[in-house]
Amino acid sequence: MKTSSIRKTQDKNFKFLILLSGSITLILFLIFSVLAYIDLFTSFDFNTTLKLQEIIPRTYDTPFSLFSLLGSFEVTAFILVFLLFLLKKARGVYVLCLFFLAIGIEVLGKTLIDHPGPPLFFLRYNFPFNFPSSAVDTGSSFPSGHSTRTAFIGVFALILILKSQKLSRNQRILMSFVILLIVLTMLVSRVYLGEHWVSDVMGGFLLGTGFSLVAGLFL
Repeated sequence: MKTSSIRKTQDKNFKFLILLSGSITLILFLIFSVLAYIDLFTSFDFNTTLKLQEIIPRTYDTPFSLFSLLGSFEVTAFILVFLLFLLKKARGVYVLCLFFLAIGIEVLGKTLIDHPGPPLFFLRYNFPFNFPSSAVDTGSSFPSGHSTRTAFIGVFALILILKSQKLSRNQRILMSFVILLIVLTMLVSRVYLGEHWVSDVMGGFLLGTGFSLVAGLFL
């Protein structure tokens, strides 16, 4: 009984922490959106992209282009549905709804916020394939859809890993490191390839992370 009571208390504390973190992250996204709307990041975005493309050699063009396909809507939706299938929980439907809600807000942001993406001379995507979802273009780039979707699935996977009773401490650390590395690589690749500004990527990261933390409550 005592062990059960302690576990329930830990679960309540974990849920409260997730809800608080998710709420703060989404508030930060709203603040970030306002700052993007007033073009506060224009100079920072341009200089950062220029510097990043100077530092990273052109040999990374193809690897980053291939990697960016993982963040497409088609791939991320499949990965999330597969994860939810493995969980075999009916509440996974709510997680899927929050995923699509995050995407809806991403598209809405691109519609309402006039924030053109990097000019063509920055573009380094060189793989001769794109998923159909890439054809959707609102003319604005804030927030980044790849960053939103990758952050959502990455954070959701981290929550699953941290809550797992079957994994050892070292396994949780290793798997968490791999997930974080994948998310970071995706964020960097979007800027390096000239697909998005840093502000777009940060906005997408905050949006995806915030909704993913809220989705964690349904586990």
